[in-house]
Amino acid sequence: MKKHIIAGASVVVLMVIFCTAIASAGGEEAVVRELICRRTDTLSGFYAGEIDKKEAVETIQSIESGHLMEEDLQNIELYFQTDIEQVREYSITSIDIEEADEDIIYGYVTIKWKVEGIDGKEEFLYEYSIICSKEDNVYKLEQFF
Repeated sequence: MKKHIIAGASVVVLMVIFCTAIASAGGEEAVVRELICRRTDTLSGFYAGEIDKKEAVETIQSIESGHLMEEDLQNIELYFQTDIEQVREYSITSIDIEEADEDIIYGYVTIKWKVEGIDGKEEFLYEYSIICSKEDNVYKLEQFF
């Protein structure tokens, strides 16, 4: 009888660990998806004149860090209302988390883009290397190339 209880408890513990690992992986993918979508929507909206500079800068500062943030803030200054290609539609087709712990998420993201510029419309698929790191207990996008 005791053996059955121990075996049953072991199975339950293993199931909890397994479910926690699956839920954690899904949570990491959700973090990555949210950060990339907010970044894309913010920059696209700003370049199209749909959101103002102050809102774009504040959003980028809240979701990015490091060199990526510096580049995006510089690009906000350089490309406002220019003939830069406009993102008309995008979809994240895959998120592959290579490594994750409580402070960092590293992986690859594939995005299908539909853009329009002075040369017309274009559609393409691109894979990005991403790093998200925790800053003040919040994940921020640190690398996206």
